[in-house]
Amino acid sequence: DHMVPLRYKPNPELGLWVSRQRQEYKLLQAGKKAAISEERIQKLLGLGFVFYPRHAATAKKKKREAHPAGKAKHDKRQKVVKEVATAKESHGERVGEERQATESSKVSCVHV
Repeated sequence: DHMVPLRYKPNPELGLWVSRQRQEYKLLQAGKKAAISEERIQKLLGLGFVFYPRHAATAKKKKREAHPAGKAKHDKRQKVVKEVATAKESHGERVGEERQATESSKVSCVHV
């Protein structure tokens, strides 16, 4: 994955370097003086570097949801959310409490 965040725990220096490349690219795109060359930009793009991670993440999400399998997963998730909301309306907060009790008993069984 080429979506390295600023605070990249496995390699903080890499996160800072990637952030700097993105900043320099934005300066260049704005017509300002930047310390990044067109050659470096092309090399980074060739490696799959992402200069606008938010745009890439949004596009990736839209592509996933547009794909039949991605849409099916999204629809299934929405159905579960609606079912939980309906159950809570019908049974009050007991739905959440019952789930917590079930999860607690599982945990206690694991710890025993």
